[in-house]
Amino acid sequence: MPHRKEWMTDDQWHCWQMLARVRKGFHHINGNPRPWGTGIKVSVPDGWSTFDFDQLTRLVVACHQWCVRVEVVASSPRRLGLCLWKRKREGLMYQRHPTIYDAVDGMVANIGSSPA
Repeated sequence: MPHRKEWMTDDQWHCWQMLARVRKGFHHINGNPRPWGTGIKVSVPDGWSTFDFDQLTRLVVACHQWCVRVEVVASSPRRLGLCLWKRKREGLMYQRHPTIYDAVDGMVANIGSSPA
């Protein structure tokens, strides 16, 4: 597997593969991963959004599908830092990751629906 770094654990590799799916290939990530605790951190070009150039939505949906926690952090001018950690479906808050359906159900109850 040429894209797997020699230092990556199976969980870090899982996160890296998920990000490649979101970006539609490793060659579109435009950043190199580095270890970040038990996860990875990568700096990517900014400009992520929810609809046109829907990478932000793709990232959120993929995280719920692949069971990966992502945190968006500062990186450098015109770049975003993404920190990713593999999670399990069950466990304590800091160990688990809900399905997209469970997450939406919980959020709709708290946010409510659009007035329009």
